[in-house]
Amino acid sequence: MTARYPKLVALDLDFTIWPLDIDWYNNVELDKKDPTKVIGKGYGSDRTPIALYEGVPEVLRHLKERDVEVVACSRSWAPEVAKKALGLFRVPFGAEGETISALECFTWRNSEIEDTDKRGHFRRVQASYASEGKDIPFEEMLFFDDATYNGVVADLGAYLFFLCRDYSLAKEIHLAGVTFHLLSRKGLDMAAFEAGLEKWRRNIARYEAGEGQESIPAKSSKRKNKRK
Repeated sequence: MTARYPKLVALDLDFTIWPLDIDWYNNVELDKKDPTKVIGKGYGSDRTPIALYEGVPEVLRHLKERDVEVVACSRSWAPEVAKKALGLFRVPFGAEGETISALECFTWRNSEIEDTDKRGHFRRVQASYASEGKDIPFEEMLFFDDATYNGVVADLGAYLFFLCRDYSLAKEIHLAGVTFHLLSRKGLDMAAFEAGLEKWRRNIARYEAGEGQESIPAKSSKRKNKRK
């Protein structure tokens, strides 16, 4: 039997798929000396090489090959810069040596990039798909993010897999009905994705059996980092 996948995977952007705040930059472009590299252009003369986390292209390829809907849900203030950056990054896809842009792995028209509560993001994502005749319940959504306060999406039933940059935190915490899995500096990669996917599979089985999401007892911790 084919392993089950959620109908939709939502990805935060900053410190989830790339190690930076994209709204630090007002433009991005290919490096003129090395067109395989992307340069973020800040204000004034600031020019910084930027890249996806190393494991992200493999995750995007994996989802694209399985026709899983992928959207971005980010509180960034720079949606156009984010879109342009994703259009420049390359993802292996197809025959050996062939690539597509990272942007082609997303359904961008249904993505949400604005500095508002992510519960609103998910409601609008769901409504956008509904307008196209696609029914995607919140329980069929798996969300990867690095910020605990975005766990409010659990109120909707969406499942959050948490990527944390505060490495002193406990391995797992539970908040507002959401199980968070704390990760290393590598950001999203296949190991993190597969762990989140397995937890989603357990949760969807519990949901369909009328048992609700699994929970893990809270472990006290403090975060100083504020992330999008």
